[in-house]
Amino acid sequence: MIDTKQLIQIREIENLILEYATALDRKEYDLLDNVFSVDAKVEYVGIGECTGTKEVKDLVCGVLEQCTETQHMLSNIRVKLDDNTATATCYLQALHLGKDSYEGHILTLWGEYSDELALTDAGWRITKRKLRTIFSEGDIGLS
Repeated sequence: MIDTKQLIQIREIENLILEYATALDRKEYDLLDNVFSVDAKVEYVGIGECTGTKEVKDLVCGVLEQCTETQHMLSNIRVKLDDNTATATCYLQALHLGKDSYEGHILTLWGEYSDELALTDAGWRITKRKLRTIFSEGDIGLS
């Protein structure tokens, strides 16, 4: 049975995962400092790998600045706690609107994030993230 402390921790992790999507869609990349540990290892299969919050921000900024708007919708968040660590997975559906010569074009992506997290002095942080793309359709000229 889950106790109140565990329920609060699960909710904190869910909010952290959602904060990631908000940071991307608002293009407020500095919010990612509150999502990832300073030495986080992130793998976006087919897009790139990086280590640390600076590299994560550089990678997502480089991709998303090629879009006029994005919407990252996360669902089916599942969290498993183990003292001061946790694992989490969630589904992703993301829409990316093209710009310039790709104006009016949409890239749709379906996938699943798998995360490892640690409880730090600053709160929960993702220490490892992997995005597995399930389906992708459309071309907006992302390089």
